[in-house]
Amino acid sequence: PINEHIMLARRALALLLLPLAAASEYDLCKRPVSVWAGFDQGKGISQPHAVTYHDTNIYIAGYAMGNLSFHTAHSNGNYIDHAGASATADTHADVTTHSATGSSEGSVYETDRTSQHGMDAIIYKVTLEGKPVKVFGVDIVPADEIFNESSTNGIMGGFAEFYGIDAFDQPDMVVAAGLYRGKLTYPTAAGSETLINEKDGGYSRVSTAPHLLWGGANGFVIKVDMASGEAVWATDDGLLTEDVSNRYYLRNVATTADGDVLATADERLKDQSTVGKLVKFDGEDGSKQWSVTYASVTAMYGLDGDADEETVYVLGEFKGEDIDPFGTGAKLTSKKGGAVIAALDVRGSEGPVGKWAIQCDKGDGNSVKAVGAHLYVTGELSGPTTLGDCSLTGEAGGYLAKLNKADGTCVWAKDVPSGRGATAVSDGASVWAFYSDDKKSKYGEQIIYPKAHSSDVFAAKYSAEDGAGLWATSIGGTGKDRFADAAITPAGPVLAAYAQSEEISFGGVSITNLQHARAAAERGGEVGSDWGPNRGGETAAFSLLISKTDELPPCLSSCPSGSLSAADTTVTAGMCYAHTECLDEGSASAYVPCFECKPAADGHGSQGLSGP
Repeated sequence: PINEHIMLARRALALLLLPLAAASEYDLCKRPVSVWAGFDQGKGISQPHAVTYHDTNIYIAGYAMGNLSFHTAHSNGNYIDHAGASATADTHADVTTHSATGSSEGSVYETDRTSQHGMDAIIYKVTLEGKPVKVFGVDIVPADEIFNESSTNGIMGGFAEFYGIDAFDQPDMVVAAGLYRGKLTYPTAAGSETLINEKDGGYSRVSTAPHLLWGGANGFVIKVDMASGEAVWATDDGLLTEDVSNRYYLRNVATTADGDVLATADERLKDQSTVGKLVKFDGEDGSKQWSVTYASVTAMYGLDGDADEETVYVLGEFKGEDIDPFGTGAKLTSKKGGAVIAALDVRGSEGPVGKWAIQCDKGDGNSVKAVGAHLYVTGELSGPTTLGDCSLTGEAGGYLAKLNKADGTCVWAKDVPSGRGATAVSDGASVWAFYSDDKKSKYGEQIIYPKAHSSDVFAAKYSAEDGAGLWATSIGGTGKDRFADAAITPAGPVLAAYAQSEEISFGGVSITNLQHARAAAERGGEVGSDWGPNRGGETAAFSLLISKTDELPPCLSSCPSGSLSAADTTVTAGMCYAHTECLDEGSASAYVPCFECKPAADGHGSQGLSGP
């Protein structure tokens, strides 16, 4: 009801304007600024699932259907695509194709194509400066190249997408891992090679991206030289099952200090239950070294390798009483299911050796990242629990924790909001945490809204020393914008997401998704709600590089205390600052549209929103 929304908005505004005697969490005056923001502007669909950084390059992995053309807008006013830099942004008519996946021109991906709707699992190489350099793609078709229900893969045909990526300690050498069904063809120095999965998808209906169905999926891992755009090796050994009722959900991939490769997966069995798997491959030739199934582990989401030794850190979910999920000697109990973080020595030829394990009961495990001597772990949380010596209430819906990687002891843990794809990255001094949701989130006393009540990426920054919250905000536009993954770079965190918004503005940089203008031109008018399989806007890959250095928002003329809510913080005359945005007098808030900017007469203390 409208009245209920007004009451909630009033409460949010009251919390926002509450005078504080001392600086509270998430109240830092300095706020995030963007280095650049980028969209895939090619005609089609693209969705990233993973991102990594190494040696001045960013590698974004996922899948695409159509024409790829990544463009970035920069804080210095530059606009860059694969053809070079410009001082003006392109229009949809200016976009040139960087790489085509095989879709026919004019397709909206609703009928079968001789290249499975043009689908490729792809890796996009982008420099730290935001210049797109190269696209690597693996093509997918039905195993028998029959594009109807008589195919061995059934009416669903084939599909392929990458879900994890990591870099070797060599220039331009990466490893990616994902799911596939059908005939997967990848380029090599000698030409091309294939992997085959003949299982039936098990469905009687056609489904088009981005609503792919994973029936009959196997996992695969591929090492790629991104300088040449050629695969070194690819394998599905240890990640396939001949039983059509079973499938593999490959979750993540990581390299080790010695250059080997580890992959995590969940195998779904006939009874719909899942068991966790860890598989090791030789980094030079891709040969499987060993494969281990963890019967008490139901999901294996988080994985990261140690930069200095042959150890990996896994984050999964388990259920049971007095069990030792990873063979570390620690007996754990979670009657209803909880998260478990473990360190595993992977040097041996027979399998991993458990070093330590720690549980977070009532929690889900989403992400674990190794940075220096510590791990940063995040996930969702449904109730009060402990993480080693740290206590959590569960009231915020999620957790963020810093652990000593040597023994798993908890340095600090805090209750934080959480949601789809929750991930935290760190440079050792600060921690940035991301996830996506279509509902408001409460960070301490700050309430953060998604724009237009649609899915946005939520972001927050913390002190790595003690976990103190510095700021929180949301990133998005008027459409559904969903977070996928993040990585740390020397400049700051880079995130990968997929978006349907027409424009996204964040931290002083704005970029337009040209899919909307292109569709409107082709249809001779405005884009309707029935446009394309996504109903409202093609899903396009989106990436954002956030500076590690925060700055005062342009509408704050002074902030001597460093605290946004302090009485001596001054807002520029004729402007307001509220809900992480600067507004001119009379302008409506993008987050609570029923409120508009009415600046305080003296510019002090009040942030100036007024409404019903």
